[in-house]
Amino acid sequence: RYTYVPLIGIFIAAAWLGAEVWEKRLPSSSRPAVVAKAVAVTFVSIVLCLYGFAAYNQVGHWRSDATLFGHALDVDPNNYLARVAIAGGLMAKGKNEEAIAELRTALRLKDHPLARYNLGIALDAVGRRQEAGAQFAYAFKYLVPKPGLDNRYGIFLAKMGRLDDAIWHFKRALRNRPGDIMSLGNLGCAYYEKGDFAASRKQYEAIIALDPGNQPAREALRRLAQMPSERKRSSGDRRDE
Repeated sequence: RYTYVPLIGIFIAAAWLGAEVWEKRLPSSSRPAVVAKAVAVTFVSIVLCLYGFAAYNQVGHWRSDATLFGHALDVDPNNYLARVAIAGGLMAKGKNEEAIAELRTALRLKDHPLARYNLGIALDAVGRRQEAGAQFAYAFKYLVPKPGLDNRYGIFLAKMGRLDDAIWHFKRALRNRPGDIMSLGNLGCAYYEKGDFAASRKQYEAIIALDPGNQPAREALRRLAQMPSERKRSSGDRRDE
């Protein structure tokens, strides 16, 4: 498809050349020329109709990810990347068991860290957290660190009670994307669960500095203000003043 635009000039040149050759061989006033033109028009019309029908069928494959990658599997059942993509669509629809089966098939074709990462998400969604943890751990040995990946894995680790590991991943996400509100919120939540309310407050205050209208952050700060240690800190600040 990348050749469409460059070929326009070539097609124009071919059309004009064809017209010139036609005029030289068959003068337009002759009867053979009239018959030849009628035949040519009919032939071109048939060809264009066939092309239109083929284009209509081809466009149908691009209606959605499911139709596109489904067609890719019809052509090549061993296309592991298409299976990973189809699994992603199944996960988005909440069909995690089907996604797990698709991802396991993809991994039999090629052991790819992204497939293992997605398998971890699907396994976590159906409550199989030990299996999910093993897939995440393997995937992160090879995946290039990205904030979205670190945040998702950090949330999983926090649910497993591994708060220090979760905090490490949220911090790495922030190093790769400073000021990311999702990472700040996740880090603030992890510190809160750990009982480090001062560190948690700093994350939410950073969110407010970036987005003053962020209601979840404001609600978190109000909740933190009710914690005994935070009330004590506030009282101490007022006495210092």
